[in-house]
Amino acid sequence: MERKMIILIRFLLSPILVFFVPVYFLIFNIIKLTKQRRQKRYYGLKIICIGNITLGGTGKTEIVKKIIQDLKNLKKSVAILTRGYKRKSKIPLFVSQQDNCSYDYVDKMGDEAFMLFNELKVHVFVNEKRKEALNYLLEKKLADIVICDDGLQDFSFYKDISVLVLNTMDFTKFQCLLPLGNLREPFCFALKRVNFLILNHSKFVPDDLLESIKKKAKNINSRIKIITTNYIIKNFVNILTNKKFAPYEFLLLYKKINLSCGIADPSVLIRMLEIEGFDIEKKFFYPDHYWYKIKNIKNIFKKSSFPLVITRKDAVRILKYLDKIEKFYLEKIFYIDIVLEITEGKDLWKELINSV
Repeated sequence: MERKMIILIRFLLSPILVFFVPVYFLIFNIIKLTKQRRQKRYYGLKIICIGNITLGGTGKTEIVKKIIQDLKNLKKSVAILTRGYKRKSKIPLFVSQQDNCSYDYVDKMGDEAFMLFNELKVHVFVNEKRKEALNYLLEKKLADIVICDDGLQDFSFYKDISVLVLNTMDFTKFQCLLPLGNLREPFCFALKRVNFLILNHSKFVPDDLLESIKKKAKNINSRIKIITTNYIIKNFVNILTNKKFAPYEFLLLYKKINLSCGIADPSVLIRMLEIEGFDIEKKFFYPDHYWYKIKNIKNIFKKSSFPLVITRKDAVRILKYLDKIEKFYLEKIFYIDIVLEITEGKDLWKELINSV
């Protein structure tokens, strides 16, 4: 409901908001030029920035996850730097790979940071002031490589490798700069300063559109290296028992499901579930990074008794209620375990990993 309200408000205010677009763009460029002149370079740290040009919804987290997994397989020393978007605490937080963090840490770290730490066991620094965090990591010699989750529009520090992640489905929609749209900066501006372009969710757009995006990208930056990716559902995992079901197994048990998520763009998730053959009875959408309350869960099951499917990020926000909510509800909640599939540019992906 809140998502629809934002769209409606933007539509109603569009005659006014359109005049603020050039103001935003002017301020953006002034900040960019000012910070670039004083840009700091961190010798002794390889900084890989994984960013986007929209306010979320590109699937960047899974790409960050795979990059770190592949670097760890090469015995590389890696740390994650993130702002911890929409976490409840504003205090800078460093979590060592040796730490054991309960789900109470989700509030302090943010859902994405906690999920990455929990699955990868690497150092995680959560700090809105990225330079401050990089100074600390360099001083303590905690890692050789820092994966900067987001930060493409932070011009205060030098990136050794910049990766732009795009949701290809965005090219089928109206796109405009803030505050009228969700774009932080124009596509052509970002593309000129990145090394790699990852076109995510590429199977959900027509081939001719995908090819036109690639052609446009090459015309803007002839040296850009383009990789196409998709998500695949690996398992459905029960939030209480951790029992895993392959998609075909879950489909045999529960063809009809309910869907709940607090993510920027649920359309990809809906398409993924429909492709697997599921009928989505009811959809419960919340704002991005929404902090679930116990009453949300109970209200969902009051409206429908079908199993509830959520994302992994939603799960880490709900699991803190593990001892506070009846098992009856938890037994019917399953999160989706997804993996990243590289459909084109596997050699370029290897080049990205091996370049650090």
